[in-house]
Amino acid sequence: MKKSIWISLIALIASLALAQPQPPVPPTPPPAGPGTNAPLAPNPSSYREAERASKELYRLQFELSHTQGPRVALAQRLAGEAQRDFQAQRYFQAAERAKAARKILVAQRFESGMLTASPSGRPRPVSYSAPYRAQERITRLEAELAYYRNNNPLVRQLLQEARGLLSRVSPNDFSSLYQAEAAHHLASAAGDLIKADRGF
Repeated sequence: MKKSIWISLIALIASLALAQPQPPVPPTPPPAGPGTNAPLAPNPSSYREAERASKELYRLQFELSHTQGPRVALAQRLAGEAQRDFQAQRYFQAAERAKAARKILVAQRFESGMLTASPSGRPRPVSYSAPYRAQERITRLEAELAYYRNNNPLVRQLLQEARGLLSRVSPNDFSSLYQAEAAHHLASAAGDLIKADRGF
């Protein structure tokens, strides 16, 4: 009798042990690359972004070396921010900030009534369509500010200055078209800063 009881107890303990849930097996981490220790392949888009940022920084340096005026200090500040973005491998932001700084310098030269040239040496033309292009860019900038809810005070400052420059344009004064060109470049620079802020 006792023997049968012990056999029943042993069977019960064994069945309870088998019924206990087993600890989960940790997933095997995926290999780093095709080989066991091979690193991941570099992202080609990073190279393209880095190359674009490098070109924009070069173009900015060209404009800095050929421009004088009150807007140069702002452009230099943005150039420093673009350099820091580049060093931190934020290539998109670096390119957009450098582009914004360059356009601010171009606006300075137009505002001063100077003929401007691109890094290739070709002159930047001034046309009668400048006021319309400036107004179109300002309108688009206003829409971007509202859509992306950008609160960058510099963006709003550039928008106000672009509006002010455009208000000085006279249809009977060809030289005032320089102000329209400056307004267009300031508004475009503000748009580039919005891109840099949002990261795409």
